Amino acid sequence: PPLEGELAFRRGQHAIHRGTFEEAVGQLRVALDSATRLNRPIASIEAAIDLSDASIQLSKHESAQVYADLIESLARRPNMPPEYEIAAHDRRGAVLRAVGKSDEALAEFQRAKSIAVEVFGAEHVETSLPLSNLAAVLYDKGDWPAAVEAYEEVLAVRVAQRGAGHPSVALTWNALCTIRVAWSRPKEALPNCRRALELFEATLPADHADIAMAKTNLGNALFDSGRREDGVEMARSAIKGWVAAVGAEHPNTG
Repeated sequence: PPLEGELAFRRGQHAIHRGTFEEAVGQLRVALDSATRLNRPIASIEAAIDLSDASIQLSKHESAQVYADLIESLARRPNMPPEYEIAAHDRRGAVLRAVGKSDEALAEFQRAKSIAVEVFGAEHVETSLPLSNLAAVLYDKGDWPAAVEAYEEVLAVRVAQRGAGHPSVALTWNALCTIRVAWSRPKEALPNCRRALELFEATLPADHADIAMAKTNLGNALFDSGRREDGVEMARSAIKGWVAAVGAEHPNTG
């Protein structure tokens, strides 16, 4: 029944939010099977998008590519909304990035952004996702100035469309923090890191992995800025957060 698939889809999304990706894949496969049986292509694409994401998180890149191919196939059907063509390029780019093909990934994200700008406009929230992914590839390539410029553009769109306290805004502040630390500009990174942590703590459960991630990045920025004792103290707090979020055996707790 449709309700079974819809419930499984919501359970899968909640599992992704919690970081329990194996559980997410199980639920989302139920959702995809239900949508396929009922010939609901949009529901199939929505499930495949999240399945691709969860598969990448689990380093199951072949599975992620299968779901990306499915998205592309369904998006080509007549009268499909244009955001699904954007999603097809975005998911292909995500898989390519995950396997280290940065230049090919960049081309896919640029294509997704171009379509989004053409359909929705440069300041629409639908444009911010491919732009954010494009910025992430620029970060991978070590092009710090271009990555900062892209993320600042993402930040402006998300604040305007979703509000300054939205979780996606926190993720963007965290990305800017990470880039500036990697760029050896830790003092410039500090306000970005603090803002990301403030927003995560205001919107997420105390044991969420994103809070531990933000504390890790803030600790790095403090340490590299010369405030070593503060950095070590924040790193210790981050480790406690990682243990609470993902367990003592996870690599991030080491």
